[in-house]
Amino acid sequence: MYQLKKISTAVAMIGFSTAVFMGQSVAAPLDSVNANNQATTNNSDNQAPTNNDEASISKNNANKANAAEEVSPVTNGVSQKLARDSKTANASNKFLPTIKYTTDNLSVAAQKVNKATWKEGMSIDRVIGTKLQALLNWHHNGVGPVDGYWGKNTRKAMQAFQQANGLAVTDTLNNETWQALTKNEKLTVQPVLVSYQITDADVNIKMTEIPAGAEAKSKLEGLYYESITEGLAEKFHISESYLKALNPKASFTAGETITVYNPGNPNTKPVSRVVADKATETLYAMMIKTT
Repeated sequence: MYQLKKISTAVAMIGFSTAVFMGQSVAAPLDSVNANNQATTNNSDNQAPTNNDEASISKNNANKANAAEEVSPVTNGVSQKLARDSKTANASNKFLPTIKYTTDNLSVAAQKVNKATWKEGMSIDRVIGTKLQALLNWHHNGVGPVDGYWGKNTRKAMQAFQQANGLAVTDTLNNETWQALTKNEKLTVQPVLVSYQITDADVNIKMTEIPAGAEAKSKLEGLYYESITEGLAEKFHISESYLKALNPKASFTAGETITVYNPGNPNTKPVSRVVADKATETLYAMMIKTT
């Protein structure tokens, strides 16, 4: 997976955040549409610039956002498939792979992440860190590849969420923020780590060694993945090292079941403009404020 210069993907806007993805796939869960067996996911990150006409972030607007639609619900075993019939949904469904997963035979460590909760005064270890990153992603404040660690991108994603929801913007997690992240029941019961069976399509991918120089890169047929694990990590929005850590004995071959991060629903609201903030290395997707 070649890296675009570190610009955090994400954003806060008009009462809620939306996600702009750079070099990542998008996913989505099943929203009580068992008959159609469909679903969706997303991610995003950071504080939005102030603009009275276009990016006014208010608690009222956050409450107006349809949480059932815009926040990823329980996926019921299918991810990255939008049920709505719209231009955005149809485009997403055309390009995103459908992910079928289960919560069967999860390791004790994975189950611990899924059941994790945070209370004031608790440190953010990798268990809590993974749950926190998932919740931020599912609220469309992307942390980048999920790795379970508290760091700059996670902090910025949290601050974007705080700003979008009219909360005090802080450098550390607090009870008010955690309560806001977990108030949606459909969201909080969604499994963060799930079991996924590797398919032939996951392993039969073009691979190459990516050189360091731009000139050498320009001579390649394509900037393909350098390994199967890199491709899987990209698919599930998880860091390659964390994917390997969750599956220490895996050979990553077709038919094998591994533990992966469970993506959520992409935001399908129209974006009016995109702003790149070089100072904070953040990309903002802006929406027109509605009353």
